[in-house]
Amino acid sequence: MNLGGIKEEIEVANFFARLGYFTRFHVQLYPKEGKISDIDVLGVKFENHLLPTRNIIETKRSSNSTKAIFQLYGLKNFYKNCNAFFVNDKISYNTFKITNELDIKVYSFDRLKNLSKKDAKYPSIDIDDEKGYELIGFMDIIKKDVDNSLFWEYHGLWLENNPFKRLNTIKEMFEVTDELYGDHKDKKAFLWLRKELFAIAFLSILEIASKCIELDNFTINTYIEDQFYNLGTTKDRKLELKEGLDVLVRIFQEKTGEKIDFKFDIIPEWSNLLIRVVKKIINNANYANNYLLINERILKSFIMDKPRNIEIVTDKVTYKILPSINSDILKILHKEHIFEDFNDYV
Repeated sequence: MNLGGIKEEIEVANFFARLGYFTRFHVQLYPKEGKISDIDVLGVKFENHLLPTRNIIETKRSSNSTKAIFQLYGLKNFYKNCNAFFVNDKISYNTFKITNELDIKVYSFDRLKNLSKKDAKYPSIDIDDEKGYELIGFMDIIKKDVDNSLFWEYHGLWLENNPFKRLNTIKEMFEVTDELYGDHKDKKAFLWLRKELFAIAFLSILEIASKCIELDNFTINTYIEDQFYNLGTTKDRKLELKEGLDVLVRIFQEKTGEKIDFKFDIIPEWSNLLIRVVKKIINNANYANNYLLINERILKSFIMDKPRNIEIVTDKVTYKILPSINSDILKILHKEHIFEDFNDYV
């Protein structure tokens, strides 16, 4: 594996984490046709009223690559409502002109480091270089030793802008890991993937909540149900399919005298649980980003081989609802009961 530049990506991801961002470094963008690009650092943060701020960061220690700048610009437009940063040792005049024209912010590593020291307000667990390299290798282990499809589906999550579609895919992936759990529960890479899927699910649900924050309770129900109705096949077409299948089942039962236990779900059976979680988050919107970061600290402590549960990470009264929110999300993801690898979250 070529690890060139990874050290800088880890460093910058740690910087932004201290500023209150959910961060990921070395994000590989892999549709099934093969790798198309990557994001050096991705950062997401939610303000008090669930307004999201998204950052993508390109780190170049000693290169003023014009190609990298235009690639960053393309990704900025793909993700929409997204800030782009180009971080370098020394910003040349040519780099400054191009980035200024493309509305890309430029930072030197020294300036970013000083900014992090000055404005860091959030307790964060830094990922060191050794664990960062290990983390990058986890997905290769998943592809080779666990399930090839999980590798492709995971990388596809970062190309999905629709949080409802992303959450639905995570649910399907998580159920696969439930089935594989007995054979792989001793593999750190496998346990990391399950915790990572939970983290991205939490992020996706915050995005959904941010879209619902101005709606009343009834309208939230309608909005979320409609989003699932119209995933893939349209709502009207799904209703037609359900009606047709119900007729076929009824005819078969009349002809054979046998009862058929058949159910065609137009929307996921867990949509009501999702609605409940969304409402809990909206009612505690001021703390939502902190909830995200608390779960991140649990995940990072696992990565660093220093496990910490939710009671150790925070004991503040304002966060007492978080175990309940985590529990509801884990009920959405699991097929049946919540497995023991998530005891630290509830």
